[in-house]
Amino acid sequence: MTAAAPTAFKRVVVPVDALSEDGLAFGKRALEVATALVKPHGGTVLLLTALAPPFPFAGVDVSRELQETVRQAEAAKAKRTSEILDELARFPRASGLACEALVLGEVGGDAARIVAACERASADLVVLTSHHRKGLERLFMGSVAERVAHLSKIPVLLLPPV
Repeated sequence: MTAAAPTAFKRVVVPVDALSEDGLAFGKRALEVATALVKPHGGTVLLLTALAPPFPFAGVDVSRELQETVRQAEAAKAKRTSEILDELARFPRASGLACEALVLGEVGGDAARIVAACERASADLVVLTSHHRKGLERLFMGSVAERVAHLSKIPVLLLPPV
Protein backbone atom coordinates (compact mmCIF):
# COMPACT_ATOMS: atom_id res chain seq x y z
CA MET A 1 0.00 0.00 0.00
CA THR A 2 1.44 3.34 -1.00
CA ALA A 3 1.14 6.37 1.23
CA ALA A 4 -0.83 9.26 -0.15
CA ALA A 5 1.21 12.23 -1.24
CA PRO A 6 0.98 15.14 1.18
CA THR A 7 -1.40 17.88 0.16
CA ALA A 8 0.28 20.98 -1.20
CA PHE A 9 -1.51 23.97 0.25
CA LYS A 10 -0.93 26.91 -2.06
CA ARG A 11 -3.50 29.48 -0.87
CA VAL A 12 -4.16 29.48 2.84
CA VAL A 13 -6.55 31.92 4.51
CA VAL A 14 -5.93 33.11 8.07
CA PRO A 15 -8.89 35.04 9.53
CA VAL A 16 -7.70 37.61 12.07
CA ASP A 17 -9.66 39.73 14.51
CA ALA A 18 -7.20 42.58 14.08
CA LEU A 19 -8.75 44.98 16.58
CA SER A 20 -9.10 42.55 19.47
CA GLU A 21 -6.08 41.73 21.65
CA ASP A 22 -7.06 38.05 22.00
CA GLY A 23 -8.04 37.83 18.35
CA LEU A 24 -4.73 39.29 17.26
CA ALA A 25 -2.76 36.85 19.44
CA PHE A 26 -4.79 33.92 18.08
CA GLY A 27 -4.32 35.23 14.55
CA LYS A 28 -0.55 35.41 14.97
CA ARG A 29 -0.47 31.78 16.07
CA ALA A 30 -2.59 30.69 13.09
CA LEU A 31 -0.36 32.78 10.80
CA GLU A 32 2.75 30.92 12.02
CA VAL A 33 1.12 27.56 11.30
CA ALA A 34 -0.17 28.70 7.89
CA THR A 35 3.26 30.02 6.93
CA ALA A 36 4.86 26.69 7.83
CA LEU A 37 2.28 24.81 5.73
CA VAL A 38 2.63 27.07 2.69
CA LYS A 39 6.40 27.61 2.71
CA PRO A 40 7.44 24.24 1.20
CA HIS A 41 5.16 24.91 -1.78
CA GLY A 42 5.87 28.61 -2.30
CA GLY A 43 2.21 29.51 -1.96
CA THR A 44 0.34 32.53 -0.67
CA VAL A 45 -0.97 33.39 2.77
CA LEU A 46 -4.15 35.46 2.76
CA LEU A 47 -4.87 37.48 5.89
CA LEU A 48 -8.56 38.12 6.33
CA THR A 49 -10.27 40.57 8.64
CA ALA A 50 -13.60 42.35 8.75
CA LEU A 51 -14.64 45.94 9.24
CA ALA A 52 -18.22 46.92 9.66
CA PRO A 53 -19.52 48.92 6.72
CA PRO A 54 -19.86 52.67 7.27
CA PHE A 55 -22.86 53.73 9.31
CA PRO A 56 -25.71 54.67 6.96
CA PHE A 57 -26.86 58.10 8.11
CA ALA A 58 -29.64 58.38 5.53
CA GLY A 59 -32.93 58.87 7.33
CA VAL A 60 -31.27 59.20 10.73
CA ASP A 61 -31.71 62.51 12.51
CA VAL A 62 -28.26 63.23 13.95
CA SER A 63 -26.09 66.31 13.88
CA ARG A 64 -23.39 66.85 11.29
CA GLU A 65 -20.86 66.93 14.13
CA LEU A 66 -21.87 63.46 15.27
CA GLN A 67 -21.77 62.19 11.70
CA GLU A 68 -18.26 63.60 11.28
CA THR A 69 -17.13 62.09 14.59
CA VAL A 70 -18.41 58.66 13.52
CA ARG A 71 -16.72 58.98 10.11
CA GLN A 72 -13.42 59.94 11.74
CA ALA A 73 -13.65 56.98 14.14
CA GLU A 74 -14.38 54.63 11.22
CA ALA A 75 -11.43 56.05 9.26
CA ALA A 76 -9.13 55.64 12.27
CA LYS A 77 -10.29 52.03 12.73
CA ALA A 78 -9.70 51.28 9.04
CA LYS A 79 -6.21 52.84 9.20
CA ARG A 80 -5.29 50.88 12.34
CA THR A 81 -6.57 47.65 10.79
CA SER A 82 -4.46 48.26 7.69
CA GLU A 83 -1.38 48.90 9.83
CA ILE A 84 -1.93 45.69 11.80
CA LEU A 85 -2.37 43.63 8.63
CA ASP A 86 0.80 45.15 7.17
CA GLU A 87 2.66 44.25 10.36
CA LEU A 88 1.33 40.66 10.32
CA ALA A 89 2.17 40.26 6.62
CA ARG A 90 5.87 40.80 7.40
CA PHE A 91 6.11 37.30 8.91
CA PRO A 92 5.24 35.23 5.81
CA ARG A 93 6.98 37.74 3.54
CA ALA A 94 10.19 37.34 5.58
CA SER A 95 9.94 33.62 4.70
CA GLY A 96 9.81 34.53 1.01
CA LEU A 97 6.08 33.98 0.65
CA ALA A 98 3.44 36.14 -0.94
CA CYS A 99 0.97 37.55 1.54
CA GLU A 100 -2.26 39.34 0.69
CA ALA A 101 -4.63 41.15 3.02
CA LEU A 102 -8.37 40.98 2.46
CA VAL A 103 -10.66 43.33 4.36
CA LEU A 104 -14.32 42.41 4.38
CA GLY A 105 -16.85 45.18 4.65
CA GLU A 106 -20.11 43.49 3.77
CA VAL A 107 -22.80 42.74 6.31
CA GLY A 108 -23.46 39.17 7.40
CA GLY A 109 -22.44 36.48 9.85
CA ASP A 110 -18.71 36.18 10.48
CA ALA A 111 -18.52 32.50 9.53
CA ALA A 112 -20.48 32.94 6.30
CA ARG A 113 -18.33 35.93 5.32
CA ILE A 114 -15.12 33.99 5.99
CA VAL A 115 -16.31 31.01 3.92
CA ALA A 116 -17.46 33.27 1.05
CA ALA A 117 -14.12 35.12 1.07
CA CYS A 118 -12.26 31.78 0.93
CA GLU A 119 -14.30 30.74 -2.08
CA ARG A 120 -13.69 34.07 -3.86
CA ALA A 121 -9.95 33.79 -3.14
CA SER A 122 -9.78 30.17 -4.40
CA ALA A 123 -8.24 29.17 -1.07
CA ASP A 124 -7.45 25.54 -0.37
CA LEU A 125 -7.19 25.73 3.45
CA VAL A 126 -8.39 27.91 6.33
CA VAL A 127 -6.30 28.07 9.50
CA LEU A 128 -7.88 29.63 12.56
CA THR A 129 -7.77 29.40 16.32
CA SER A 130 -10.85 28.63 18.36
CA HIS A 131 -11.54 30.70 21.47
CA HIS A 132 -12.96 27.59 23.21
CA ARG A 133 -15.78 29.48 24.86
CA LYS A 134 -17.73 27.59 27.48
CA GLY A 135 -21.06 27.77 29.27
CA LEU A 136 -23.36 30.73 28.72
CA GLU A 137 -20.78 32.64 26.69
CA ARG A 138 -20.69 29.77 24.17
CA LEU A 139 -24.47 29.48 24.19
CA PHE A 140 -24.94 33.16 23.32
CA MET A 141 -21.79 33.87 21.30
CA GLY A 142 -21.37 30.49 19.59
CA SER A 143 -18.18 29.51 17.86
CA VAL A 144 -17.25 31.22 14.62
CA ALA A 145 -14.51 28.63 14.13
CA GLU A 146 -16.95 25.72 14.40
CA ARG A 147 -19.40 27.40 12.02
CA VAL A 148 -16.59 27.99 9.50
CA ALA A 149 -15.66 24.29 9.75
CA HIS A 150 -19.32 23.33 9.23
CA LEU A 151 -19.94 25.66 6.27
CA SER A 152 -16.61 25.39 4.46
CA LYS A 153 -16.12 23.27 1.38
CA ILE A 154 -12.35 23.36 1.84
CA PRO A 155 -10.34 21.91 4.74
CA VAL A 156 -10.30 23.91 7.98
CA LEU A 157 -7.48 23.56 10.49
CA LEU A 158 -8.76 24.57 13.94
CA LEU A 159 -6.03 25.30 16.46
CA PRO A 160 -6.71 25.25 20.20
CA PRO A 161 -5.90 28.44 22.12
CA VAL A 162 -2.51 28.49 23.78
